[in-house]
Amino acid sequence: MRGSDIEAEIPLTLEEAHHGIRRSITLQGPDGPKTLEVTIPAGVREGSLIRLAGQGEPGVGNAPAGDLFLRVRLEPHPLFRIVGDGDVQIDLPVAPWEAALGARVTVLTLDGSDVGANLPSIAVILDMLDRLAALQRENEWLRSQNEGNE
Repeated sequence: MRGSDIEAEIPLTLEEAHHGIRRSITLQGPDGPKTLEVTIPAGVREGSLIRLAGQGEPGVGNAPAGDLFLRVRLEPHPLFRIVGDGDVQIDLPVAPWEAALGARVTVLTLDGSDVGANLPSIAVILDMLDRLAALQRENEWLRSQNEGNE
């Protein structure tokens, strides 16, 4: 009979999950500790399963061993956080005048590099919100017209 599958947790930093990593792990098995070299692919997410075929419990007789499944657990990061379906966010402190007037700001990335980004002025943001509100009003008007035709 085939050996049982095993599931274990592997904690990763956001950087390791982003870039991928090769890591040694040691598991306690029935025959004592077993060390494995594991390649974690780039882009894994919280809860991802990494399958290591034949590294689970040994089979009975000549039956194959089960598989080892490593469940990814992302460790908290001091600057970045994961939101939604894997979006990486960072808080960006800006001065009140930068928020009001707009500015060119520098943003730290998960790779450790800095990138420039344009922060729009509040006037641009308010204009966009006005346009969205107008589109929503138009959409509601069209919907009410269609309901009358049904």
